[in-house]
Amino acid sequence: MLTAKQQRFVEEYLCDLNAAAAYRRAGYAALGNAAEVNAARLLRNAQVAAEIERRKKHRAERAEIRAEAVLQRLWAIATADPREIINVVTDPCPECWVDGEKHHAPNGACPRCWGRGSSRVFISDLKKLSDPALALLARVKQTRHGVEVELHDQMAALEKVARHLGMFNDKLTLKGEPENPLQLLIQQVQGSTLRVVGSTDQL
Repeated sequence: MLTAKQQRFVEEYLCDLNAAAAYRRAGYAALGNAAEVNAARLLRNAQVAAEIERRKKHRAERAEIRAEAVLQRLWAIATADPREIINVVTDPCPECWVDGEKHHAPNGACPRCWGRGSSRVFISDLKKLSDPALALLARVKQTRHGVEVELHDQMAALEKVARHLGMFNDKLTLKGEPENPLQLLIQQVQGSTLRVVGSTDQL
């Protein structure tokens, strides 16, 4: 079992891996180069060395868990479907009538819109979003122009995932063939980040 000073030495050593400095900060008396000599001797103590290794392993496991959680969130952002959050709905314009009946879709023969209709921004009920869509959502706020919805950058998230998995070389180009699954995924995600300001039907 470690003494109080040995335990403090372990804690201080793990801060910066400076044995002599940790020896002094732990409260040991050290004159001249005694700190370096005694600290080295303390590191060779079986119980001290075992505690240092135990703490290092525990810290590594915690770091791995945090890294995995971050990676999972980045992947959710990169692969979320932004259409879950924002959609542009095109309705027939007021003059899209045929034979006295209102069209359910824009009429290509309409003399006013020529089939382009009237578009409006539709924001989904945020309570019904999937977990990836919620991760993609960065901010929603009311402005004098309407509701502003901001999404996280999906390409940036995908790049971070790729870097973590070692899929980039030093020149930031994808390794492998053009059919690389990551390349295909980038093509699917590219251009999907939206930032819309406008009126909404639901929020």
